[in-house]
Amino acid sequence: MENLELDFGLRIKNVFPTHGGLEYVIQTNKCKYTLTGADFRRIGEEVLFAGNVLSDDEAEELEFCSEKLLCIQKSLKHLEYAPMSERKLRMKLHGKFPREVIDASLEILKGNGYIDDLRLAFDLCEEYFVHSLMGPAKIRGKLYEKGFSRDTLSQIFEEYEFSEETVYENMKSLLRKKYGEEISETDKPKALEYLVRWGYSFEDARSILKILY
Repeated sequence: MENLELDFGLRIKNVFPTHGGLEYVIQTNKCKYTLTGADFRRIGEEVLFAGNVLSDDEAEELEFCSEKLLCIQKSLKHLEYAPMSERKLRMKLHGKFPREVIDASLEILKGNGYIDDLRLAFDLCEEYFVHSLMGPAKIRGKLYEKGFSRDTLSQIFEEYEFSEETVYENMKSLLRKKYGEEISETDKPKALEYLVRWGYSFEDARSILKILY
């Protein structure tokens, strides 16, 4: 009678490093798992060796770590396509991975500098203000749409300097581009509304209209 090998638990069949030891592949009797080198070393070779039958807790941790690596890889693909806030990245990962896997993955990415909401929000604020000529109110709305928290926005608007000179030059450029060198009296209310829509205060908009026209 042919001998049958019965596998009642998760039994490791083979273990080998890949990507120069940055990752480890764990082949079992049921499926294949891939871990970060850090997780492999943390769990330890006394657990992850060929022939070992894992306990339920060990098998659960192995699955968690493997999912975490997949989540990290998926996150990096999103971030390579376009930098984004932690909140927006969470939304993209939602439904694809368990929440605790997402939490652990994003903590690793933040710790390695791949996610930095404050730095990204500051860079976007600079881009919107200097290059897109947006005013503070419009910038705040754009950043909020991108998923930045109110705390992050508060810190950005405390630290970023919206210089009076640049505010003036931005509004001047917007007006010249839209209306040219002259604005009729009937168009002045529209010009005022136009600047406010671009995120500038009513007072600043009214002031530059008086100066220029």
